[in-house]
Amino acid sequence: MINKKVRVYQTPLERASTSYDTEVHQEIIHQEKNFYNVLFDNIQVGKVIERRFLIKKDDCPIAFIKSFIPCIHSNIKSNECVNLEKEVDDLLQVKIVKKEFSLTWPTNEEAEILHIIGDGQIIVEKQYLLNRENKIIRYEEESSSPETFIFEE
Repeated sequence: MINKKVRVYQTPLERASTSYDTEVHQEIIHQEKNFYNVLFDNIQVGKVIERRFLIKKDDCPIAFIKSFIPCIHSNIKSNECVNLEKEVDDLLQVKIVKKEFSLTWPTNEEAEILHIIGDGQIIVEKQYLLNRENKIIRYEEESSSPETFIFEE
């Protein structure tokens, strides 16, 4: 049995260090969908910003992160803010991070980005960022190969 401590939460851009490179891979604005109303437990979520990040070590992809931020939560323009996730967390006083882990098969996109060959599986780490009232402010989904999953260092 391997016993390792799960790392303390950091926004995708805070995780950039001398060991890892983090780059904003893509930013998408999603129109209102019932899926987001359910995810954020709010019937009036409206548009949602999805920011995608790729974390690399020695130019090799090790994690792919999707960050979802409802536009109603943000007075911040995403193109004016480098670390939008941190700005939203600070502005809306995120206090709790709930995590869920699963082992599953990658989507075609995840397999391509993470260089998963054959029927290899991935670890999906879902993170719900909540304020004091236990309302979901942001949601992140991180996919990585079990061989490259980052524990606390």
